[in-house]
Amino acid sequence: MNHLRNQKLLGAFGAKLKELRQAKSMTLESLAYECEMELSQIHRIEQDKINPALSTIEALTKGFNLSISDLLKGV
Repeated sequence: MNHLRNQKLLGAFGAKLKELRQAKSMTLESLAYECEMELSQIHRIEQDKINPALSTIEALTKGFNLSISDLLKGV
């Protein structure tokens, strides 16, 4: 049961990340640059392949210039 709940959460977060990136007309490359992250890491988050650490979420907020609450809103 927990596994399914975790997968839903990862899916919702990945979808939100992709939605924000596309709304800001950012490519994976440009977001990776802004966040100082590997492109493949962002891609894996968007594809629900990995569970991002808090430090990764913080880097994403800086890349999008958002607060953590705004990044997680609706997830």
